[in-house]
Amino acid sequence: MGNLIHVDCFKVNLKEKIITNVPIEFIGEAPAVKEGKVLVEVLNEVEIEALPADFPEKIEVDLTKLENIDSVITIADLVVDKTLLEIKNEPDQVIVKVEEPKVEEEPVAAEEVVAPGDVPATEQKTPEEIAAADAKAAEEKKKEKD
Repeated sequence: MGNLIHVDCFKVNLKEKIITNVPIEFIGEAPAVKEGKVLVEVLNEVEIEALPADFPEKIEVDLTKLENIDSVITIADLVVDKTLLEIKNEPDQVIVKVEEPKVEEEPVAAEEVVAPGDVPATEQKTPEEIAAADAKAAEEKKKEKD
């Protein structure tokens, strides 16, 4: 394991605004998801400008508002104290949305290519089946001669 070589420490001016990212926490359950739709999380943090003491630990987004397909929650929908902080993301930027589940098509099995004279594995016979078929063929030939 490496040894610590250097540390820089900065004193933050509590009277000067700074910009940083704050995580988004999703709360509740979207009614549309209960109906089988898919929740798509587009953003997991928001860029905010505020005084260091005013930064929230996280921003909660209530998913219970997502009731049907194509429902979205954008930056403009966030509930924050706008007197203390300013969100730097575009207001129309999507945070989370509901979509129809994507149906994956089953892959089509490739047909087995059989060279002339080869017998596909599905048509191959066991040694016992071959012996029985040979015996039957020999018996039929014998009957034809008689």
